[in-house]
Amino acid sequence: MKRFLAIIAIFIFAVCFTACKKEQGTTVVPDKVASCTLSFESPEITCTLPDPISATVGAGVTDLPYPKDAVGVPEYMHLQWFTDEELTVPYLGDALISDTVLYLGLVPNVYSITYEYDKNLTFQGDFPTTYVYGELTPLPTRKENKGYQANGKWVYGEGEDAYFTMAISPTVYGDLNLVYQVEPIKYRISYALSGVDATNPNPVEYDITMGTITLLPAVAEGKEFDYWQYASTNAHDPLIGSKVESLDFDFVYEHSFTLKAVWKS
Repeated sequence: MKRFLAIIAIFIFAVCFTACKKEQGTTVVPDKVASCTLSFESPEITCTLPDPISATVGAGVTDLPYPKDAVGVPEYMHLQWFTDEELTVPYLGDALISDTVLYLGLVPNVYSITYEYDKNLTFQGDFPTTYVYGELTPLPTRKENKGYQANGKWVYGEGEDAYFTMAISPTVYGDLNLVYQVEPIKYRISYALSGVDATNPNPVEYDITMGTITLLPAVAEGKEFDYWQYASTNAHDPLIGSKVESLDFDFVYEHSFTLKAVWKS
């Protein structure tokens, strides 16, 4: 009996040892990766089509070949592969599940938009940064801003090639730099030199683009200038008689006044 048990134990040990050896020395062979064929057709465009390519099932292809000799491609459009003959569904690298045919068609280009405008202006509406050829693209409109004329338009191009627009036409193409053109309102500033034959070096017109102006002294031979004094036709104006050293838009816009030269005695 003991001998029989010993034989069984040796047999079990041999089986386990052999299994362990096989486990240690086994190389796992992966399943074969399924592949499919991606081929190309061109229902409308004359060109030399790329050769079919092999692709992996379950994966997409992003680096597709395109013909370099396509005929009749406008500069505002570019080639695109589609999944249907009607050219309505662009292929954008979706996973493939079987052999697939792609069809060559055209799509409009996307162009960039940049803007330049006076920092004092405010607008309503979005500032699109791109537009697509063939689509009408609305542009932001200016809100009413004090200090500016009511009219104003976006401009692109220069000189005789400049175009005015409030929206990008479907027929326009190319990257655009839009400049908003509008004229500031000019405000008249009056100076009284108090009967002295003097020269006034300060501007007689002011607009919002001039920012803050530090007033310069009037100059007269034999006279020493002291300061500019606020004068108004409104007897109840609380600023009458006050000293004025500088002008900004809010001050000029809100008051009708004359600056009077005060001379040292």
